[in-house]
Amino acid sequence: MSYTDGDYQTALDKFLKIVPYWRQEGNNIKLYDLYSNIGHCYLQLEQWNNAEEYLFKALDLANQLSLEQGKAFVYHNLASLMLNQSKLKEAIGYSKQNLDVLQGMEGTFERKREAHQKAYEIYEASGQLKKAIFHLNRAQEYKDSLMNEAKVKEIQNLQVRHEVYVKDREIEANTLELALLNTRVEQNRKRTLYLIVISILLLFSASLLYFRYLAKKRSNAILSEKNRLISEQRDTIGQMNRQLEKRMLRAQMNPHFIFNSLGSIQHLISTNDKKGALTYLSKFSKLLRQVLESSVNISLVLSEEIELLKIYVELEALRFDHSFSYQFEIDENLDIDAHEVPMLLVQPYIENAIIHGLMPKEGNKELKVSFTDKGDNIECVIEDNGVGLTQTEARKSNRISRGMSITERRIQALKQHSAQQLVKIENLSDKNRSGTRVTILIPKE
Repeated sequence: MSYTDGDYQTALDKFLKIVPYWRQEGNNIKLYDLYSNIGHCYLQLEQWNNAEEYLFKALDLANQLSLEQGKAFVYHNLASLMLNQSKLKEAIGYSKQNLDVLQGMEGTFERKREAHQKAYEIYEASGQLKKAIFHLNRAQEYKDSLMNEAKVKEIQNLQVRHEVYVKDREIEANTLELALLNTRVEQNRKRTLYLIVISILLLFSASLLYFRYLAKKRSNAILSEKNRLISEQRDTIGQMNRQLEKRMLRAQMNPHFIFNSLGSIQHLISTNDKKGALTYLSKFSKLLRQVLESSVNISLVLSEEIELLKIYVELEALRFDHSFSYQFEIDENLDIDAHEVPMLLVQPYIENAIIHGLMPKEGNKELKVSFTDKGDNIECVIEDNGVGLTQTEARKSNRISRGMSITERRIQALKQHSAQQLVKIENLSDKNRSGTRVTILIPKE
């Protein structure tokens, strides 16, 4: 090893400082390098004992590690050390060992030249000129070989430089291509970044729209619920209004019926028919009691309504001295206790049949009232064999029937439950018969 600056002492101090570290690490290769370098420094500083100590330490590690070039380096330094101390015999021995080690190595012309040059110096100092000349010649041969090798190396260096030039051009081309690829990668990265940002914005917008949709849906649900509640309240209010209207109409209907009945009693009393008046009054009180008992209700069970109608017809028969006959027919398929009907809805039509249909007629007078089950409706048919619709209308045109006016309003209220024609009036007058038929459809509530 050579030190171009020649500051061996500084190098020695640095080497000695790092010996403990590599010794602690147990790295023998590093320790060999340090020991051989320390020995060489001591040799150059002419500290022979220290140089010998570290060179032998280095030699011992080189043998352990089988470092052939290391051995040659140490042998060369030991030969120089012994030559400097005039220990020529030892110097010759180390020189031979150095040459023996280098003999089996290829491509070590410079080391071999140095080894033969050192052998020449030793043999010259010992007076063995023949051997000295031999080693001098060998040193010169290796020097020539080194020169040839230098030329070869120069040519090789030129080739290497040419290859490096070519490689540099390739590297430049590759660099340009790499720069282009990097530009494309950067563009792709920016494009990807833009896509990510756009995707995030779209996702954010979609989220906003979705949450707005949910909010609107909740708002619509709340509005729908409010509308439903308002509709329910409207229906309830409408139902209450209808109930109140029915109660009002029924309240108007009862005084009208009672007024007609009291008129009949007055007629019996005026004709001095005390027995008839008492009988009529008894039945009327029964009818009135039943009407009052049901006054809290808008509707009556059909069976109770039929009972009221029967009592009413009996009263009218008493009033007119049983001048007409009557009958009630009930469909056996109709459950009269299962359905409710508006109270005294049919009574004005029966009254019209008696007063305006039968009473003006001479001869046999018949009244028939029937109730039939018609699916969603109860059909009530009031049929008489009176003077017929034409004469009846002519007689009624002279005055306004309060009962019929109220009944028509009650029928209009019932139309909310059915789209059918609820009242149908037919004239039965022909060559063989006369009379009127009134058909009333009462929706089952």
